[in-house]
Amino acid sequence: DLKHFLEALKLEKVNILGWSAGGPVAQLLACKYPEMVEKLILVGSVGCKGTMMKDAQGRLMREKGDFERCWVVLDLIGMMRAKNNRLLRWYLENAGFQNKDLPANEVMEKYVNEVKLQRNMIDMFNALNSFNISDECNGICLGTKEIKEIKGPCLLIHGSNDENVLCESSWEIKRYLDKNAKIEIIEGERHFLFEPKTAGKVAKLVQDFMC
Repeated sequence: DLKHFLEALKLEKVNILGWSAGGPVAQLLACKYPEMVEKLILVGSVGCKGTMMKDAQGRLMREKGDFERCWVVLDLIGMMRAKNNRLLRWYLENAGFQNKDLPANEVMEKYVNEVKLQRNMIDMFNALNSFNISDECNGICLGTKEIKEIKGPCLLIHGSNDENVLCESSWEIKRYLDKNAKIEIIEGERHFLFEPKTAGKVAKLVQDFMC
């Protein structure tokens, strides 16, 4: 879809940035169509072996049905469908920010409204669990080895205290891309690196990398 979107805009070569679950999308574009990607930027990105999420009993969720039965996922979807702003805000504050250094109320309200637009939570989690472009098995599926097709420079940005997607995900990508990848760890920060407090720093890192 992203390839067709770029072609429709008549963009032949781009710098692409993927955040969080958008990271694997950006990685796949760079793998499958390296001629279209000048530079790759990954911010708090899921690693090249996917997420390997577990259920409440600690078992790896291996297929879509596992997510359809997972009460944590179903509760979150229920909050979205009910448009329950209070519970969604509670979820974001705890899961996204670990209840520390919360942004201003008006910013949190914007985040809550964006979360309510989510339509494919189960499919997204299932896709992330079965994503593996490394050359190893991730516990669920064998790697496709496609990460070796990423040829251009890559910038990896991660918050040191990210509990949604751990820093190890970026270091994992760095290990595969070696000298083609540069990693920037923002100390003390978490997953939401585009909030007002850190957006300027992230933007500067990205601009310097693209120049």
